[in-house]
Amino acid sequence: MENKNAIAFTVTGDHIQLTATALASLCKNHTTDEHLDVLIVADGINPADIEWIRRIPALYHQENVFVTVWEPPAVVGQITTSNTSARFPGMTYWRLFLPAYFPQFTRLLYVDNDVLFYGDVSAIFLKVPDDRPVAAVPDFYYHAMPNDQGLADQFRLASSRDYVNAGVILYNVPVFNEQFPVATVLDAVNANHFKYHDQSVLNQLTADTIVRLPLVYNYQKDDHWLNDWAKVNATDQYPHFAKAHDHVLIRHFVEFAQYSMPWEHLAINDPWEADWWTTLQSLKTRIGAFQRNA
Repeated sequence: MENKNAIAFTVTGDHIQLTATALASLCKNHTTDEHLDVLIVADGINPADIEWIRRIPALYHQENVFVTVWEPPAVVGQITTSNTSARFPGMTYWRLFLPAYFPQFTRLLYVDNDVLFYGDVSAIFLKVPDDRPVAAVPDFYYHAMPNDQGLADQFRLASSRDYVNAGVILYNVPVFNEQFPVATVLDAVNANHFKYHDQSVLNQLTADTIVRLPLVYNYQKDDHWLNDWAKVNATDQYPHFAKAHDHVLIRHFVEFAQYSMPWEHLAINDPWEADWWTTLQSLKTRIGAFQRNA
C-alpha cells in the first residue's frame, strides 16, 4: 500500500470559523513539499463557507495542501446512545469512525477544531509504529494528578495518568480497521456511559495497544494553569509540562470553565489567545483581499 497521510476535522454549524482558523494555522506552518490531504467532515455548514474552506490553502500559497469536504459517515445514524450533552454532542463520536470512512489513507491525524498549529506536523505521521493502531497524548488533567487506581481499573490502564485526550488522534488506518472494525466501535459507542464520550470509548477500546505521544502534539492548558497550579500542585509532573510548553506543535484550547475559550471573552489572557485572534484576523484579511481582487 502506498503511504498516504491526511488530516481530518469534524464540524457542524457555526464552528466553521474554528475549523478555518485551525486550517489557516496549519497552512501557515506547513513547510514540506509532500502532498497533504485535509478532510473536513461537516454537517449544517453554509455552502459559501464550504467554498471558502476549500480556498484556504491557496490563500496561504500552499499548492500541496488539498481540502475536501465530506458528509458524516452513514454509520453515525446507528448511534443510539442518549449519553450526549451541549458540550459533547453526538458529533464527538464521528472521529472514532474516520479510519473506516477513509480506508484509502495509511495514517490519519484527527484534530479538534479548537487548535492552533505551531509547526509543520508532517513528522507526527511517523509517531505510530506499523504494528500499532493509534496514538494520542495523555489528558493533562489526569496526567497531572496522582494515580487514581479505581479510574485506571475502569479503563484497564496501568495508571490513570495514561488516560489520553481525544482532541488529537493519530490513526494507523489499516491496523485500526483490522483490530477495531466498525461494529466493534459502534457497540462501544452505544454502550458508553462515561462522562467524556468519545474519549472514554477511545481509552476503553485501545488501552492495551495505544501509543502515547509527546505532550507537544496536544498541549491542553494555558500559562496560568502551568505556572500557578501545576507548579504548586503537580510538582513531579510540572517539569514535563514546562518543557513541552516551550516546544508546542499543536495548542489545544480545552474548555475548563464557562467562557474560558478565546472566542468567548474579550480579554486576551495569554499569548496563545492572542495568536488565535491574530490567525483569524489574518485569514479574514486574506479573504477580503481575494474578494476585492476577484
